[in-house]
Amino acid sequence: MRPSAITTAVATLLLTTLCWATWVKGPEPAQSSGVSGAEGSQQSALSTNGPYYALRSFKFWDYDQRLCVIEASQSSFNAESVTPAGTIKICEQSLGAAWKAVDLGAGRFVTAVQVCTQKAAPDEQRVRGVRLWGSVVDTDGKIKPKGEPVSFEFPDCKKWQPKKSCPKGTVAVGLKAHHADAAKGLLGIELSCQSVVQQKE
Repeated sequence: MRPSAITTAVATLLLTTLCWATWVKGPEPAQSSGVSGAEGSQQSALSTNGPYYALRSFKFWDYDQRLCVIEASQSSFNAESVTPAGTIKICEQSLGAAWKAVDLGAGRFVTAVQVCTQKAAPDEQRVRGVRLWGSVVDTDGKIKPKGEPVSFEFPDCKKWQPKKSCPKGTVAVGLKAHHADAAKGLLGIELSCQSVVQQKE
């Protein structure tokens, strides 16, 4: 085989290997993004199911001006699929219910969060809006920011709190809802983040 033919064959093999690479969560413990909003005396957590998933979309339920329920969905690093990741419920429905949904879209995974609160004293602030940023997993496994953030706001969303991001090179594979008194509902959101690595055979 001529040298040029050998080079072409090797390049083709490498390209095929990259195209069929299978990505999974890294082996290290999850790292925190920090809390956007207020830290609560209680935390309720959810995590993605299995090694191939990171968080992609959410549905937030508001009960009587309290964000009480978070339904999270996950997407695979290796396929265009969206499946439930879990639900957090921190207070019960009393009067009317409303909901807001946010979805980063195909191929994007959550990497940063920012919450909005109403105007109130620090110990009385409640989450009234959420903004999320996303990244993609490149063909070499690098995490690269892509696209505009997605967000929602209720009418009493007045002040955006500091944005909190996953450490560089990681994506959100879990979430902690910070809360205390059920009468206030959600106080803050914290992401749990891990790297993405190629699965070893």
